[in-house]
Amino acid sequence: MSSNQAIDVAINGQGGIPANGVAAVVLNVTAVGPTHAGFLTVYPTGTPRPTASNVNFVAGQTVPNLVQVAIGKRGSVSLYNLIGNTNVIFDVAGWVSTAFNTSGNAGRYQPMAPARLLDTRDGSGDPGGVSSPLGQGQPINLAVIGHSGVPATGVSAVVLNLTVTNPTVPSFLTAYPTGGTVPNTSNLNFLGNQTLANRAIVAVGDNGNVSFYNRWGQTNLVVDVSGWFTDSSTAAATGQFSGVAPARIVDTRIGLGYPTGLTRGSVTIQIAGRGGVPAMTAGAPPTAVVLNVTVTNPNAAGFLTVYPSGSTPPTASDVNFLAGQTVPNLVIARLNTDGTIRVFNFQGRTDVVIDVFGYYG
Repeated sequence: MSSNQAIDVAINGQGGIPANGVAAVVLNVTAVGPTHAGFLTVYPTGTPRPTASNVNFVAGQTVPNLVQVAIGKRGSVSLYNLIGNTNVIFDVAGWVSTAFNTSGNAGRYQPMAPARLLDTRDGSGDPGGVSSPLGQGQPINLAVIGHSGVPATGVSAVVLNLTVTNPTVPSFLTAYPTGGTVPNTSNLNFLGNQTLANRAIVAVGDNGNVSFYNRWGQTNLVVDVSGWFTDSSTAAATGQFSGVAPARIVDTRIGLGYPTGLTRGSVTIQIAGRGGVPAMTAGAPPTAVVLNVTVTNPNAAGFLTVYPSGSTPPTASDVNFLAGQTVPNLVIARLNTDGTIRVFNFQGRTDVVIDVFGYYG
């Protein structure tokens, strides 16, 4: 893609997605070989290009980010590149049905407070147990259902945050249902010694497990779970997705949504009633929101954690960064009963930008 270019990408009928009955699509969007620092924006075709971003990068980087976006005109989404030239890869991870195409209660999202499933640096997590880095071309299987608040039955897929740290060489990581073959897709593309996170929505496989494949070298892996999707056996009254025109609701650089940059500790951010998300007084109030959370101008290495208000910061992370970096990540966050979230900054000071792409209710 060239500078200041927008293209339409057909979604319906492609990559296993039905030709109709699709409300939104879940994509892993990767910028490859950009010639200039910039960003990509993905939005429903036929709507005005929003003041929002999905993938932020500097020249020469390969940067992925998960995107959940409503389908626009002609069953397409639009992709915009701000500046310079870059290649872009779309890997499809799933889709959201329209109400008339929904079978029973299957595919309804059930948010939860984030929790750690695995940290290979020390073997911690629930169930954890893997205490050595992922080797080259050697998948590992991780039990997901029945752990860290995920039920033992009725689960079709889980929402995970995947963080690689201390990789020995440039490589990529792929998450997929246990029992299947390794797909020709990636969830995380990274360099040696990099710490990088990306969200993944993964169907559960054999014995309720999810598998992780590292292509080259060795890397440690941290896996946090933040929610799950029902199967047809689960009676769930909530969890239907509604897409919105992407909207910026927080930009601490200009005092939008929160007056200043975040220092160490937690702050409360109002989400419901903003950016197209209904207020908590609506007939069908939101239970969770789909956000793109971007860190920019941090003065120290650290991480952010997004979690429901009214609880303590969990042992989990959402965005990992170094001083001076601009790093985004998709977050599907459970809302507190007052429609707020908490954002925890581990250390230093950083500006934060939050764009909303939809909600579950």
